[in-house]
Amino acid sequence: MAVAGSLAFALVFSCPMLGEMVYQGPGRFPWRVVQGVGDLESRGGLLAVRLPAGSQEIALRFRPEHLAVAVTLTLLGLVATILCWEKGY
Repeated sequence: MAVAGSLAFALVFSCPMLGEMVYQGPGRFPWRVVQGVGDLESRGGLLAVRLPAGSQEIALRFRPEHLAVAVTLTLLGLVATILCWEKGY
């Protein structure tokens, strides 16, 4: 599964009882469950997803909450730099 502007993946699970998937990636934040049911936790610095019993497709997405603010401030800084350069400051 590909999501624009983020790192994401989707997996299909079938667990006969309550289970847990551990991903060898950075810990809990800023990962989010975007499809399916699961609770995110951190296990020794790794991402863990607690899954209910049954079959499901679960999709996780890595996208920091502050990404939109960072991009906006970067673009504003770029515009300000261009305007200052044009005026000879």
